[in-house]
Amino acid sequence: MPTDVTKSFPVKELPSWRHHTKVTYKDFIDLEREVYSCASCVKSTAGGGNHGHLGQVMPTDDYLEMTGEVYVRPEHPGELDLPARSNYNEQWRYTEERKEQKAKAEQARDLEHALKRMIVQAVPERYLAVLRNHRTGAYENHSVRQILTHLRSTVAKMTDEELQEEYDSIAATTFDP
Repeated sequence: MPTDVTKSFPVKELPSWRHHTKVTYKDFIDLEREVYSCASCVKSTAGGGNHGHLGQVMPTDDYLEMTGEVYVRPEHPGELDLPARSNYNEQWRYTEERKEQKAKAEQARDLEHALKRMIVQAVPERYLAVLRNHRTGAYENHSVRQILTHLRSTVAKMTDEELQEEYDSIAATTFDP
């Protein structure tokens, strides 16, 4: 039985762009931050174990830089293939290991589906249309990481004013160790 990964999410929905006439860089960052927050709240030992499933949705290089760890998404172990001459204890151990691997993979899959659903609810179709499978109408060929990368490169462009505001904000910051 699948677990409801959304129970550990800090929010039940992402900031919506549905009523925006223009999506700003800040709008994207707010959405991305909430996706990251949701993913990191789902417990996982992958990628060092301290950041939940954040590595599943964050760009690989960013996650590695932040944590010093490589995140490897749990994969479904496939059919149980017991060694031919294994005894009862070995069979039990293989079976238990497979159950654990399968549960981790299903949790990662459920997280992916939940976050995609939240993104699709928050982001107008016009920004996601090129990612939609024309036969199924779904986004199964794209991960949450790929969807965020697409939105960052196509929608989340900083205007000159936003860039200047960010520069001014950084320049005004004082470093006092």
